[in-house]
Amino acid sequence: MASWGTPVTHFTGDTLAVSDWNTIANNETFLYQAPYCNYYDNGGTNVPSSTYTQVALGGVTCAGYGFSVSSNNVVVPLAGIYWVAGAVAASSNQATGWVAAYIYHNGSIYANGAQAAFSAGGNAQSSVSTVVKCAASDTLALYARQTGPNPMTTNPAANLTYLAATFAGSV
Repeated sequence: MASWGTPVTHFTGDTLAVSDWNTIANNETFLYQAPYCNYYDNGGTNVPSSTYTQVALGGVTCAGYGFSVSSNNVVVPLAGIYWVAGAVAASSNQATGWVAAYIYHNGSIYANGAQAAFSAGGNAQSSVSTVVKCAASDTLALYARQTGPNPMTTNPAANLTYLAATFAGSV
């Protein structure tokens, strides 16, 4: 990933050294890169009743400019403002209760998703999105909570249970 380097000041008639040209090229790359990612649950996460449970993020559809996952936490590569979205889906035979998705920032709840009601034998999906101000190496995570009488397992698919983020701008 490119990083910003302070350009050397030159005067008319100066010759730019190769390192100066490299700094200029690196700065151009830095200004136009935009970190992005989409990680998803690829194995199903067991969610007990009435418990905030971190969703396992074992799959990736795309990730660029330094995003990574460590212990199911998405590690932010660059300080800035990020648009973050997530969803939790579950198939349930529970006739009562709901499921909800949550975005965590550095281990704390940051945004709550809507409570999606279960229907016997049907699917329920909750989504959540927000803007988050992050420092480099901050973590983002997807959590689920459900209130049915029995444990449930998330639907493991890139379009059903996922956490996505993209760089929106500098702080």
